[in-house]
Amino acid sequence: YNGDLYIQGNNGSGTGVNAIRIQSNGAVELNYQGGQKFTTNNTGVQINGKLDFNGSGHLNGVNLGASQQLNLYHDTNDAYFDNNVGDFYIRNDGNSTSEKVRIQAKGGEQSIICSPNGAVELYHDNVKRFETDTNGVRVVAPEGEQAILRLLGDEADDADDSFRLNAGGGTLKIQDASNQSSWEDNIVINAAGSVELYHNNNKKLETTSVGVTM
Repeated sequence: YNGDLYIQGNNGSGTGVNAIRIQSNGAVELNYQGGQKFTTNNTGVQINGKLDFNGSGHLNGVNLGASQQLNLYHDTNDAYFDNNVGDFYIRNDGNSTSEKVRIQAKGGEQSIICSPNGAVELYHDNVKRFETDTNGVRVVAPEGEQAILRLLGDEADDADDSFRLNAGGGTLKIQDASNQSSWEDNIVINAAGSVELYHNNNKKLETTSVGVTM
């Protein structure tokens, strides 16, 4: 026999619809109300639609690998992607030139963007704040805002442990938070202009076009 074998069911209106089709020397098809949902092929299987798993936890997820080394599951509270052998890669293929890897903590809001042969960008609340480039790294700010790099020592549990670089509006400031309420200037560098030195937020020295003023 060289034909296909069909197993049919009733669609509820008295009409027969294919439930299972077994092709001669070929695929096996599983259908739902006549619609093809699951098909075998020469490389494995094909699913048309969504694949649901009953239950929760790692015993009811998706296992991948020859010995189930990679497990994807949900425990009704959180989702997990567990790997227990070798390194874990999240990547595009080696031919990618423009396809980016994007990680979004909230749908529609960027958290991390990795570009092939290019930058890695870090975001806060969907605003880019940090990125790598060919020369190193950059702290960036949106239009009209300051670019700020904070240096917090000793867990920043004391005000004297907090310093920052504050750039914007043509000025770079080195500041500290020793007064425990606001940032104070230590050094102020004005683009194409003066450099100011401070003591306890009081200016003590400033360079000028002819020298210094104290």
